[in-house]
Amino acid sequence: MTFPTNETGIDTNELQNILRQRETTLTMKRIVTILALSIATITTFILPLFSIDFRLYLMLSAILCGLCVLIFISDKKTFPAILFFTITLLTRPLNQKFTDWIHMEFPGTYFLVPIVIFTLLILTVPSIRKNIGWWKRDTIDRNSWLIIIGLSLISGLSLFIWGKYVAEDLSKFVDILPDVPLVWILINGIGFALFNSIAEEYLSRGMLCDGLEKIITDRKLIIAIQALVFSIFHYHGFPGGLSGIAMVFAWSVVLGIIRYRTKGLIGVLTAHFFADLSIYFILYGLK
Repeated sequence: MTFPTNETGIDTNELQNILRQRETTLTMKRIVTILALSIATITTFILPLFSIDFRLYLMLSAILCGLCVLIFISDKKTFPAILFFTITLLTRPLNQKFTDWIHMEFPGTYFLVPIVIFTLLILTVPSIRKNIGWWKRDTIDRNSWLIIIGLSLISGLSLFIWGKYVAEDLSKFVDILPDVPLVWILINGIGFALFNSIAEEYLSRGMLCDGLEKIITDRKLIIAIQALVFSIFHYHGFPGGLSGIAMVFAWSVVLGIIRYRTKGLIGVLTAHFFADLSIYFILYGLK
């Protein structure tokens, strides 16, 4: 009795079984990757909006650590993104103590510890560095600079209008601003804008987009998802509320376009810096 074979002499049924097993393995890897990135995104961008029980924190940490190990075994390209978000979750208590110590809580300080740790890993571990898409020199052409400058001007004007005519109560932001001489206002403003823009771009257009690229091929969808996540992240921020979410979403879409147009983070960091600088001086104008 003979069995059907292909040109290589391999049993056709056996070949089909191998292909099915391979397809099942790829599907399982994709499910694990999606699950890990979903939990990582929620713990990084959504949970900071709430106070969570310590037991829930431990459970999420254990789940994300387990998924991180699975990703390391099965998908080296996605591993850096999951590793970064895992480090961010594990250092959450330390991040909170750090922000309490310096008496200022914004992403530039809250995420400083995991960003420093992960940057050191990027610099010292080649296998991590090579799988990070945004860790490269930007290619910013003339038109890209025009978009960046235009976005900076429009965002500054939009933030001023929102702060003056739309926002209901900005006292929680204004009250934490120190009473210091003008020169220190300028220095503090630049420092705030610099650290905050670096942190938020590292998180969103950096690691979040990097992770999404491993499971989504449609760049437009990636831009839309990162914009939605980033806008929800700013619900309690400036601008905040539903109107703020709409503003940040539109702004983040343009930042996503710039990020892929320039192939790095320098362009989006520039636009984000001037937006944060505008926020700082708008708030001081209300003090």
